Amino acid sequence: MFTHPFPSRHTLRALAVIVASTLTAGVGAAAAHAQTSVVVAENTAGNGAISTFTLGGPSTPVRRITGSLTGLASPEQIASDRSGNLYVANSAGSITVYPPTATGNVAPLRKIAGTATGLGGGVFGIAVDAAGHVYASNHYRNSITEYAAGANGNVAPIATLAGPATGVQLPTGIALDPAGHLWVDNAAGIVEYPAGANGNVSPIAVVAGPQVSSSSVIAFDAADNLFVNETVPGTGSSSGYTVEEFAAGATGNPAPITTLHGPDTGLNGPSGLGLLPGVNEQLLVSNIFGAGSVTQYGVPADGDVKPSATPVASGTVSSPTGLLVVSPPTLTSSSQLHGTAGTAFSQTLTGGGGHGPYTWAITSGSLPAGLKLNGTTGAITGTPSAPGTTSFTVQLTDQSLPTAQTATATISLAIDPPVTPAVYVANGGNGTVTSYPVGGSGNLAPLTAFGRTGFGLNAPAGVAIAPNGRVYVANSGNSSITSYAPGPAAPFLTSLAGSATGLQGPSALTLDAAGRLYVANQPANAITVYAPGAVGDTTPVATIAGPDTGISGPDALAIDAAGRLWVADSGSNSLTQYAPGAGGDAKPLATIGGSATGLNTPRGLAQDAAGDLLVTNQYGHTVTSYAPGTNGNTFPKATLGGSSTQLSFPTGIDVDTQGRIYVANQYDSDIHVYGPGASGDAVPVGTIAGAATGLSGPSALAVTPPLSILTAKLPAAVAHHRYRARLQAGEGRTPYRWSVVNGALPAGLRLTQTGLIIGRARHAGRDRARIRVRDNQRPSSRAFAWLTLVVRQPAHRG
Repeated sequence: MFTHPFPSRHTLRALAVIVASTLTAGVGAAAAHAQTSVVVAENTAGNGAISTFTLGGPSTPVRRITGSLTGLASPEQIASDRSGNLYVANSAGSITVYPPTATGNVAPLRKIAGTATGLGGGVFGIAVDAAGHVYASNHYRNSITEYAAGANGNVAPIATLAGPATGVQLPTGIALDPAGHLWVDNAAGIVEYPAGANGNVSPIAVVAGPQVSSSSVIAFDAADNLFVNETVPGTGSSSGYTVEEFAAGATGNPAPITTLHGPDTGLNGPSGLGLLPGVNEQLLVSNIFGAGSVTQYGVPADGDVKPSATPVASGTVSSPTGLLVVSPPTLTSSSQLHGTAGTAFSQTLTGGGGHGPYTWAITSGSLPAGLKLNGTTGAITGTPSAPGTTSFTVQLTDQSLPTAQTATATISLAIDPPVTPAVYVANGGNGTVTSYPVGGSGNLAPLTAFGRTGFGLNAPAGVAIAPNGRVYVANSGNSSITSYAPGPAAPFLTSLAGSATGLQGPSALTLDAAGRLYVANQPANAITVYAPGAVGDTTPVATIAGPDTGISGPDALAIDAAGRLWVADSGSNSLTQYAPGAGGDAKPLATIGGSATGLNTPRGLAQDAAGDLLVTNQYGHTVTSYAPGTNGNTFPKATLGGSSTQLSFPTGIDVDTQGRIYVANQYDSDIHVYGPGASGDAVPVGTIAGAATGLSGPSALAVTPPLSILTAKLPAAVAHHRYRARLQAGEGRTPYRWSVVNGALPAGLRLTQTGLIIGRARHAGRDRARIRVRDNQRPSSRAFAWLTLVVRQPAHRG
């Protein structure tokens, strides 16, 4: 038992916790933490005790193992196997095993003790793997011993980790991570060993430094983040008690991402850690000093925060050391999944709690046509054949003995229509937004029609499309920006509106490469800028306005390849350009204006592949273009105009991936299409017009961006651990096909044709690969991106 007034590294010896998830995920899943038990080892006078409490239940134990027959001898850490049996590390030199419901003065099911076992004084840590093998840390013998499933009596270990190469020195807490690797807290830091490590072998990673210099308890959450208890060196008082969290993938000696510390925390000799993972992840800490308690905190638990609960009240347990959380299985997958018709789909259902491995089955409802569930892995894969939304109930079954436990959840799977490159048009005449196939011509029915009711539209004046296909509309009638998913009957997603937004009669909008939204507010002669994903009554991150800006009646916006903003100023017949990140009363970098320019009420802006700026001149009935770097009263590079062009009060303009130019004619209610680089009195190569089109006073248009790779950064991998990352592309025509064309992925990883990077990296390092995606058009469009994948050493904790 503990006699020191304050804990040292060796007195706060306890546990890595085997934690079962209690998270509610899908509709119909059980309540969070339902029937979850907290098992506490009490290192009390005499033999000690093992007490079990129901989380959220009474503060008195529902079961308590104690007495002369139990074999307990200063219990420290606790673990459990898939049958729910309890394993106790007794610091006096033994391991005792009890059935899940044991209580009172009962003899253990099994007891590992004796000279052959390799156990000695200071058995502080214990863990049980999926095969039932038992691991124990032997503090004073500088070793980790492993025993076969069902081991009993004076049996020799099947493996012993010891020797100068191992780095095992005065080990205390031990834990198994989700990959089955063994983690050991030593006097010199935290070290990791692969499954099956034996003998005088070097660890595959060592994390040492002041951040872990005094830790003795280690535990993992469901996201593979590491939690450690700390006693800050030199404090010698409660002010030094902390629990720190380190991000999965951290390496070296990083700063913790959270630190629970301070007088309000109630920490008093933290000696055991437990985690309840999920949306509302909770941290449990046993406190050995004072009257003894278990305190609970919401995660992230950072700073001097008070406990959110006290599952085991102060004074209920005496000298609590080890802590074990045991809960029934639940599903942790999202209750709403999404896919795209004609595109390969892959989503693995996840669960927690109980005892894995799990099996999976659909008990009611059905998956969309083209998809199937793998009953062993929980993966839903295939290619959905048609759009629509279906609901189904999935059941998880664990491997608890003697009776398996189950959990169910209802999941909704929405299959979106296939991505179709399109031209979206804001119709000021009838208050709608319609879209048409790229390259289309004639009296076409729209592919998509957003009506005036149910879509939030109110005098739509501008339209823009993000690389992921999301459609943004500027509504001048109610000063709002609405957004929509791509595809027929696309749902209304979000709205940006309210007094804080600064929106005033928005007339145009565009997005930059970082996803920031730029809006032209014509009545206010201002450009407001919003952070990526901004919704609701959100304040702009910047506003460009003032007499020095030269903005006058802004009617169109464009972002060039360098991230500079161009504004079409219909009030002054000019184009003004601003630096990336400009705000306030910023002077333009360049101004195109004057009698030579040919500008006459500019209403639309677009850039072609050469970087030329294309401008519609509403009252000049022309399209003029300007080379990059143009400034001042300069003649246009080219002018499209004349009777053959059929231009009549042109407004919106954009260019497709083939270089074709689309122009909206407001009063003729049509869209003319011109060949790449068209100039002079050129005849349109196509025209979208007629009663079926739904066009009515089109004021703006936008062509879906070219096929692009949206994934900008890959998550880091960990050597020898499973890795899975899905690449994302935007636009083009699905399904996409992926490949590596230059460079290489790390050894052990591969890219599937459907865009999944999977496998186990063999070595730490950094590799760079040039990724290609092709779409399903004929001929196909292609996009490329260089991506770097970092593989870290498995000792990704510190």
